[in-house]
Amino acid sequence: MKYHKTSCSSAVYYTALCIFCYLQHGKFLFATFVAVVGAKVYPVYQAKFFRSPHQGQCSGVLTSPNFPEPYPNLTHGYYHVKVPANNAASVYIQLLDLNDRFLGTSVDIFDGVDNSSNLLAQLSGHVANKVYKGSSDSLYIKFQSFSNHNRRMGFQLMYFSRPLNSESHCPDGGDSPTVDPCAGGYKIIEAAEGSVTSAGYPENYENNIKCGWMIDVSKFGRQIRIKWKDFELESKVSGICENDQLKVYDPSRLHTIFLCGKDIPSLTMTGGPYLFLQLKSDKSETWRGFSLSFKAIG
Repeated sequence: MKYHKTSCSSAVYYTALCIFCYLQHGKFLFATFVAVVGAKVYPVYQAKFFRSPHQGQCSGVLTSPNFPEPYPNLTHGYYHVKVPANNAASVYIQLLDLNDRFLGTSVDIFDGVDNSSNLLAQLSGHVANKVYKGSSDSLYIKFQSFSNHNRRMGFQLMYFSRPLNSESHCPDGGDSPTVDPCAGGYKIIEAAEGSVTSAGYPENYENNIKCGWMIDVSKFGRQIRIKWKDFELESKVSGICENDQLKVYDPSRLHTIFLCGKDIPSLTMTGGPYLFLQLKSDKSETWRGFSLSFKAIG
């Protein structure tokens, strides 16, 4: 995913930029916002634009910039998905947590190669566990956020293939495809209580992995109680988790910690109903990993 920063230092420059975009592209590409205070116009700078092509794969994971941490203010861009021939592309909304549409934030899903195709869905607010089925091998997914002071998590979507004939080589994703926690996204565990273990536990995890889990107890309680049963990762280097690490993110507090070594972590309670865990390893040592149980409270 590539970002292109744009900025303007005056209302005149902003106006000229918008006219140029209109003439070149047939519509405005909003690169900045302006706020009117009294008789003066002040630009809000460094809007971010991105493109993210995903072509040739039967399935994959799409996330908002910085997910699960808040997506940047003033961000817009698109994901172009194209699955192999003889398949129709669909998208599974695992989690979408955005500001409301009237604040200028939405995910628009089009059944085709661009935004002139049929609109399948226009999403904002909180959405989870929904599937939108396309009729062609392409999806065009546009994300825009024109709001400031964002605290929302963003989104994780999974695109997948539905075979159209016997010549397809892709598995049928069905209505709720399974997410591999070590394939680029977060496996969402929605339950009142349960457990999470590192990949391969109690055997050692592998080198060069990045595996993610999201605990969601929002239907059952307001917070999560954590009980660590086992923890063994590569030790700190110069006082920091430089090599293997478990990243723990609490979105209700916008708080991230990095864990490693062999001491049982002190974290036992979250501030809200969500918790994200991401295990990353380097190319050298591997260890047993971790095991924990969780329970919704409140």
